[in-house]
Amino acid sequence: MKKIIFLVHDPGGYDVVSPLVNKCKEEGLLYEFYCIGPSGNIATNYAKNNEEVIQLIHSMLHKNIPLALVTGTSWGSQIELEAISLFKKFNLPTFSVLDYWTNYSLRFRLLDGEYLYPDHLIVMDHLALEESLLDGIPAHIIRVLGHPGIDDWVKIERSNSREQKTILFLSQPLYELYGDSLGYNQHQVMKDMIKLVEMRPQYSFKVKFHPKDSLSLKESYKDLSIDGVLRDFLTQFGLVIGMNTMGLLFSVLSGVPTISYQPKIAVSDSCITNKLGFTKIIDSFDMLLDYVDHHDKYPKLSNNQYDNNYLWLDGNSTSRVFGFIKEVLSL
Repeated sequence: MKKIIFLVHDPGGYDVVSPLVNKCKEEGLLYEFYCIGPSGNIATNYAKNNEEVIQLIHSMLHKNIPLALVTGTSWGSQIELEAISLFKKFNLPTFSVLDYWTNYSLRFRLLDGEYLYPDHLIVMDHLALEESLLDGIPAHIIRVLGHPGIDDWVKIERSNSREQKTILFLSQPLYELYGDSLGYNQHQVMKDMIKLVEMRPQYSFKVKFHPKDSLSLKESYKDLSIDGVLRDFLTQFGLVIGMNTMGLLFSVLSGVPTISYQPKIAVSDSCITNKLGFTKIIDSFDMLLDYVDHHDKYPKLSNNQYDNNYLWLDGNSTSRVFGFIKEVLSL
């Protein structure tokens, strides 16, 4: 029987791959799960470093163990691409699962500027398909199958007992990824959040830091930090504010009023909730204040307002993606 190697580095990759690991476990199939870097902080039982993983893969490959590779995609790490390269040298099947609607080809760019793609790239919906093609992803490798990381959010029970005057800010390491090219970064937005609650003292404020946020940022605002799994506490808040994080989509799906705040944005907006029309970009502090003051008067999306063309809304992405992997591998 083939063994599936699951490999992730970034938290987004963990979100889409870990449900497939659970499915593999449920069906009693052979697998290994390696979580490197930030994802290893999420799943410590599966944490490995780069060198360990490459050595383990080398060992299995040279023992002629029948293998397949399923990876997430990352920014600032080459480990998934290194593994894909190794598997391709042995003519073994490779799959990557996309977790967000941006930087499609950049996820597969090697340090020398060349691109290395898996045999199969699983994307969320037809918007991701169209944007992937425009970004140069080869059409023959793309499969539109959904987003396994959204399944539980689609099924989440919406809470009506949240604290109305509470704000949750979802941070992201934008400065580390993009420098000042966006026109704003998480440090500037954090200062605006502090200013907001100073001007509106009736609100309380917590921050959910991203696993890749800098230690200095986390230390500076540690008194505001809320730890744990986002799904366990998001619906307790009356308002969620972020920049372009996936957490904004989770918030919308949970029925919580949601703001994409990107002050003085200098590039095309990549926030998925704005792209889909679930939220509108707020690009100035004055607009932010106005929305916070009147967000209860803004129309909210109901379940029947979601566009059925978004495949991942059916809550069956994990089964669909795992079924495709099994079909390719004849499992």
